[in-house]
Amino acid sequence: MKTFPLTTPLCVALLFAAASTQEPLAERLQQLIENEIQSMQTPERRLRVEAEGLTSFYSTWNGQGTWLPLRVMLRTGGETELGLTDEQKQRLSFLYKDNEMGVEFLRKMHQEQAPELMRVIEMQQAARIPDDPHFERATEEQKNAYREADMAMNTLALSAMQGAVVETLTPEQMLQVRKLEMQLMPAMGIPFPSMFDPLGLTEEQKKEMEKITDAMKAEFEPLIMETAAHKAEWIAAVFGSLQGKTFASYDEYQKNSMEMFRQYVPSEASRKKSADLQERGTKLVTLLQNRLMNVLTDEQLDKMQKIMDEMPEFAKQMLAQSKARQEEQKKSQTYTPSPDSWRPGMPMPVQFKEERKGRFPRVE
Repeated sequence: MKTFPLTTPLCVALLFAAASTQEPLAERLQQLIENEIQSMQTPERRLRVEAEGLTSFYSTWNGQGTWLPLRVMLRTGGETELGLTDEQKQRLSFLYKDNEMGVEFLRKMHQEQAPELMRVIEMQQAARIPDDPHFERATEEQKNAYREADMAMNTLALSAMQGAVVETLTPEQMLQVRKLEMQLMPAMGIPFPSMFDPLGLTEEQKKEMEKITDAMKAEFEPLIMETAAHKAEWIAAVFGSLQGKTFASYDEYQKNSMEMFRQYVPSEASRKKSADLQERGTKLVTLLQNRLMNVLTDEQLDKMQKIMDEMPEFAKQMLAQSKARQEEQKKSQTYTPSPDSWRPGMPMPVQFKEERKGRFPRVE
């Protein structure tokens, strides 16, 4: 699972950018970059990656993934499907415009949530070990405290994004977004109960779906942690290749780091590990989706099939491109980040095959 979760470009890169909106003096720039390169190779970084992975996991699990399909729409011209006004597009521009829009959004969020932000910063400072910045002597309790603080920081940004989406869209537009979530479910990763809102779930069905997701959380969490740790290893390897290089600007450094990711060739053991994580993730996602769909009635399954058949053209193109990229990456040892690398790192499940008069298959 080698795609970048959204927390990396928006919650980490933008938080860094927000803290350094002014380009530092030339004599200080290289030292700042060297410090960041070194931090990417430390045990502390592994903890941060684990926190990012869990934050993304929990935000999706709690039904906070609405901005994901919406970002697809905004980046592919699909906003016409929603009938967004110019004012709505401006308010949501942080989802698809350049980093400056995201920096401004997070700065505004920080101002509005200053007390909570200060509490999280205090948590982070309290969790650090003053004489051991790399956590080499940290206890498991101290590591968990640091991980919890970092998760809280990322959750602030994710919650703010979700809140901005809900406040901006009308109820009718939100329902359209939920339909798109359902249509993009094969590429969205872990499903969540509110994704099925367009089917008119009863209260009993909603409660049953919540029970199913709660019961499976314990099965997903170890996989998320293991995937995050594996990701941290190859991030450390990539940034190790940047050690000792000089850069004229922070933008140049970012471009070089992305180029290193494109050129990175994992070892045979790393590739096998990635394949194993992908397979295990696919099985869990497939199992969860099947269990959730088993709650649906035949009429709701028919309605779901109709919604899938009405998938807009931009969504079809997005899924086709995603599938083509996956097939291409299978042939190559080199990982190439895609324009949509913000997506969750789950592979596309394959259980959506027409069976029994075109309905989605039930699993007894």
